[in-house]
Amino acid sequence: MAKVFIPEDSGNSNIHFYRMIDEQTGAWTHAYVYDSCRLIILSEYGNYMGTWYCFDNKDFRKKLISMSNYEILLRLADNGVDLNWFYKNATIDNILDRFKLEDLDYRYDELNGLRKCECEYDIIRWNDDLPIDLRIDSNELLELFYYGYSPYIMKINGELLPELKATIKQQLDEEQKVGVKVEEVQEEQSHAVG
Repeated sequence: MAKVFIPEDSGNSNIHFYRMIDEQTGAWTHAYVYDSCRLIILSEYGNYMGTWYCFDNKDFRKKLISMSNYEILLRLADNGVDLNWFYKNATIDNILDRFKLEDLDYRYDELNGLRKCECEYDIIRWNDDLPIDLRIDSNELLELFYYGYSPYIMKINGELLPELKATIKQQLDEEQKVGVKVEEVQEEQSHAVG
């Protein structure tokens, strides 16, 4: 079993741990919410960490549930590859839509090679190898490439974040009903140990 490193927080910050399992798919998620404005998600959809700049060191959970999913995702993905994912099949469809129907019939072998491409580089090479009358201008070809959010980020956005926010909200509501303050619990624990 692989070990997972969870960075310790510097300072006197609370860490709130949430374990979630999707009952339909069995997909698991561990989320760590630090009061020092850090969110760590370890899941089957990938591992992500986001840090916000907060100076009040109050309960970050309250701020987190008020944020939009988009704002959270930007921090978690940090404008990385998950926000600029290459969709091969959509790109291939865009390229094939550019050709006339008669090209698809008469030049089937040449155009069918496009389906074997796996990445942007393969598509550019495929285009360069086409006969001149079929070749697409390089700039036009790049405009046909389709990019979007990764499927992993879409799962986190659509499934994980709403569930995490609902769980945090429920926990905060229960704490408010009971009247328990995190600081009081910590004080009691430190006196009990000492």
